[in-house]
Amino acid sequence: MAALSNAEKQRRYRARRDSDNERRQQYLDKEKAKWKKDREQGNKKKVSDLSERERREQRKKWQEKKKKLRDKARASVMTTPPRSRDNAAQQGPSRQYIVGRSNVRRGRRMLQNQIEKLEATLKREIRKNYKYKKRDQRLAGENKSPRSKVNYLLRNQIVKDTIRKRLLLQEAIIEDIRNKYKNTRKEREKQIIAKTTIGKIIKKYRLQRDAQKILGFSKKRGQRPDGALLTFERKVSNRLPAECKAKVKAFYLRDDVSRMTTG
Repeated sequence: MAALSNAEKQRRYRARRDSDNERRQQYLDKEKAKWKKDREQGNKKKVSDLSERERREQRKKWQEKKKKLRDKARASVMTTPPRSRDNAAQQGPSRQYIVGRSNVRRGRRMLQNQIEKLEATLKREIRKNYKYKKRDQRLAGENKSPRSKVNYLLRNQIVKDTIRKRLLLQEAIIEDIRNKYKNTRKEREKQIIAKTTIGKIIKKYRLQRDAQKILGFSKKRGQRPDGALLTFERKVSNRLPAECKAKVKAFYLRDDVSRMTTG
């Protein structure tokens, strides 16, 4: 039989000592008293009492010691034989398996929440893109020339030249009226344009809204219910007339009313 190493002798001694509760308690009390004595003499210091350099050295020692323990535990796992099927069936899933599955479920929930947020953001961006696209199309349509608008209306259609010219004349008149209305700064001129372009015939065929939209002015623009133009005359003042003021002044200056006396 080979001789035991010093480490093995110490390990067996600690095992025999710890197996006896009384001996273990005596050992703990002795170590506690020794630690207090070392603290009083300054041989043992708290981490807060150490200098920055001493803290780095102490942490380095702890890290090396922990690394050795991990390597030792990893080596013991590799050398441990696998469990039999009967024991595995009786013991059930390991703690590592349960923790791993929990982490997987948590990760999937986080990814699902992230996917839902990204999908909502994508929908908002699609709606915004569609809104700006339609706005650009409307602006591009407003900036087209009368001939371009007619060609767009009659695309993929064969019509007579008279119809094309009539549509071109209509678009040209509309463009001329819109520019005239847009560039006018006087309110009365805008009212005259509105009254002239929207008359009885437009109202008869109920085309007021279409005309107002095409020509670019509001339906309330420049017309009263009786058909007359709105005017901007100075409002009549509610002040008393001069004749009434003179009568009131004369009343208070009468001898039988005034408090003023002669001499």
